[in-house]
Amino acid sequence: MPLTPSSTAGLIAGHAEVTFALRVTVRSEDAPRVAASLRDTIAAIADRPGTEVRVDGGDAVPPIPHQRRQPPLRIDPGARRVIDNGHEPVLTRLEYDLLLHLCRNPRLVHSRRRLLREVWRLDEPGNPRTVDVHIRRLRSKLGSAAALITTVRGVGYRLDRPELVHIDATD
Repeated sequence: MPLTPSSTAGLIAGHAEVTFALRVTVRSEDAPRVAASLRDTIAAIADRPGTEVRVDGGDAVPPIPHQRRQPPLRIDPGARRVIDNGHEPVLTRLEYDLLLHLCRNPRLVHSRRRLLREVWRLDEPGNPRTVDVHIRRLRSKLGSAAALITTVRGVGYRLDRPELVHIDATD
């Protein structure tokens, strides 16, 4: 059955309230887990400043307060570790350095030659397609976080959605 939103309050002081009615039939022992999973998924989609997500569970499942989730991609520069949704991909030195550079400089378009200078530390950059190979391998290891790295056709790469990345503080 398709899910269709219906606006219940209209525009009030720059905000709109949208109500979804979703009925899911599960075994009673699974209801709390399913409700929590649905709540977390909806909260992640609507995770914007000033957005409140409330889940009314009726009698079967009490409302669960919205909790701010940790970003799905966490980088610990001190330990040179990357955690992607609880999974730790095994990255080469250059893959790690490339990811950290993009994450520390989000929303900027980095040309291939610039990346060769700043990440590879090459004064005379060689073949700029080397960067493409490393980006492709990095994406294959990152899983869901791979979508954060955007290809800017004919130019280079950019990290989008930096709010989904947390870089641990270093000493």
